[in-house]
Order: sequence, then C-alpha cells, then structure tokens
Amino acid sequence: MKEYLSELGCEQMEIGLSRFALTNRQFSQSFIRLLDTITLEQGKSIWVEKTPGHLYFVDEIEKLVKGASFIHIVRNGPDNVASLYEIGLKYADEWRSNYKDIDMCIRRWIRAVKLSTCYSSKENHILIRYENLVAEPKVVLESLCSFIGVPYEGEMLSDYPSVAAQVILDKEPWKTTTGRPIGAEKNRKFTDLFDDNQRKYILENIPREL
Repeated sequence: MKEYLSELGCEQMEIGLSRFALTNRQFSQSFIRLLDTITLEQGKSIWVEKTPGHLYFVDEIEKLVKGASFIHIVRNGPDNVASLYEIGLKYADEWRSNYKDIDMCIRRWIRAVKLSTCYSSKENHILIRYENLVAEPKVVLESLCSFIGVPYEGEMLSDYPSVAAQVILDKEPWKTTTGRPIGAEKNRKFTDLFDDNQRKYILENIPREL
C-alpha cells in the first residue's frame, strides 16, 4: 500500500492506513477510504481499478467493496492469445512466467472467458466484446456510461490518450500503446507472431463458443 501511494504521489496519505487491521474486511475498508479520499480530492466521484487478475476474486471483491461494478472486456481468442504471447516475449522479466508458451496463453484465455460469461447475467456486471468496441466505440462507450451511471461526453473518445498517459507508470512499458486511436491498426499479431502450424494449433484448441 505504501508503494502504491508513492506511485500516486500521495505519500502523505500513509497516515490513513489502518495499522491495526486484523481481517481482510478491516484492511479493505482502509484501502477503500483512501481511494475515496483521493478521488474526491481530484473532483471526481468514481474510481476505477483495472487489474485483469481481479476476475479471479470477484466474489471476494463483491463482499468487501459495497456497490462495486465490473466491466468485462472479452477479446476473440486468436488475437488475445497472440497479445499474451507477445507480452511474454517482449517483457520476459515481468510476464514470461505467466505466458511462457502458447498452451498457457490458450488456457488463460479460456478460463477468463468462462468466468466473465458466468458473471455476465448479474446486474452489476457488463460484458463488452473488444471487437464491438473497435467497430463502434461511441455506441459501446454510451452503453458503458449508462451502466456506471455517468453522462457520456464526446471528449471521452478524443482525450483518452492524454488521460492514459497520466496513469501509466514508467515500469509498465507494455501499456504504452493504450493511447493509440481505437481501431487505427488492424491486428496482425496472430499472423505475424505464429507460423502456419502454430496458427492451426491455436485455432484447433480454442473453442468456438464458450
């Protein structure tokens, strides 16, 4: 937590950390209060915590964070496997253990999609197809704004690169492409990274429907 606050430039808020928390609930409430305070100080009313691994702890988060909403962005299998595999290659120190081979990337995608699908019928969850976001960003964003209860603003689609730059840390170089225009480049990773046999193997091992 101290490291997190340092990354945000909010070291002075360490005083708000509970030094006597004995349970997950007590510590989580301390964490939530800090995020609420930081949000209000910036003149905002909603905070977002984007960590893909949260998908595996949805039940715990729902118990500990009152009113939490979840946005699931699901990408087609081949492209997602290619992206995970590329990250494992480019940023081996940070991610190679998670995405060390094609099979591991395939299993991770299958598990994540199954989990997202299981939660998609709940009122506080929304499932978005990445391909739909690329094809119709305004339509999808309007839907997301309605879901989280904020008004849609056109600047959301024009100003996000500068906003993204503010929240990407120097130690996260794999996120630097976040500021690129949505759908500006057709994804070629699947064909560029894998040879014919690898592509065939991936397509044969990714279920068409989950």
